[in-house]
Amino acid sequence: MDWNKDEIFDQTPSEKVYDMSVLGFQSGNVIFGFVVPLGTPSGFYRIRIRTSSSSTSFTACNSISRGEAEDYTFEVVQPCAATIT
Repeated sequence: MDWNKDEIFDQTPSEKVYDMSVLGFQSGNVIFGFVVPLGTPSGFYRIRIRTSSSSTSFTACNSISRGEAEDYTFEVVQPCAATIT
C-alpha cells in the first residue's frame, strides 16, 4: 500500500498490509482485508497485489517468474454514519 504517496511500495509493516508467504503455496480464492490507518487524509491511494507460483519470497517491485502484479486505485473518504458489513 502506498500510504505516503511516494510511488514506492515499502516493505515496512505500515505499507505491507498482507503477506501470505507464511502459508506457503496456496491455490483457490483468497479473501483478505486491511485497516486504513487513523489520520489517513482523504484521497486516492494505490495498492499492489502480487502473486507467484514459483516463489513465496519477493518484494513489491522485484522481478518474479511465473507470477503477476496488479495495481488498484481506491479512494479513502471521511468516516460517515453508514457502515458496510
